[in-house]
Amino acid sequence: MTVIRNIGYNFAVFDMYTPRTVSFSFANPSYYFWVCERKRDCRGRIHVKDGEVIANITDHSHGPDLSRVNALKTVKAIRDRAASTQESTQQILGRMKESISEGTAAALPSQPSLKRMIQRQRNRNDRPPLPVNLYELEIPDDFQKLADKSQFLQFDSGPGPDRFLTFASGDALQLLSNSKD
Repeated sequence: MTVIRNIGYNFAVFDMYTPRTVSFSFANPSYYFWVCERKRDCRGRIHVKDGEVIANITDHSHGPDLSRVNALKTVKAIRDRAASTQESTQQILGRMKESISEGTAAALPSQPSLKRMIQRQRNRNDRPPLPVNLYELEIPDDFQKLADKSQFLQFDSGPGPDRFLTFASGDALQLLSNSKD
C-alpha cells in the first residue's frame, strides 16, 4: 500500500483503489481506518496497522480507477516540484503534461486549479515570488548565504536593466584566484 500525502488528508493506493484516511485509534496511533473516497456510493473500508492492511472490512462496489491513482501521484509530483525548484508555473505544468497519459490528464484538476495549487505551495514554503524584471528582483538573506552561513552572493550591482550578480563560494573564489589562465 502506497500512501500519498495530501493537504488535509492522506490517500492510499491499495489494489488500484484510492481510499482516504478517516481516523486513527487513539489507543494505538499506528492503527488507521481508511474509507473509499467515493464514500457516498461505496462502502469500501480497510484497517491498517503499521502500514500493513490487517482487515479488508467491506469490498468496493465499483472497479479500480487507474487514472485517478495516477492523477493523485501526478498532483503530488507537481507539489513536490513547486516546493523544490524555482521553475515557473508553466514550466512545471509543461513537464508534467509531457509525461502523463490522456486518461490521467482527464482525471487531473483544471488548469487554473493546478496553477493556484503551485502558487499556494510556493507561498507555503516562504519562497520569494518570481520577479517580472531585474528592477523587482530582491534576493533574501537566506538566498545570499550557503548552508554553512558563508557568503554566496559576492556582488550585486543593484536594480537596473544591466544588473550584474556574482555568486560563488569562498572555495570557488580561492580556486579562481589560484588559476593561471
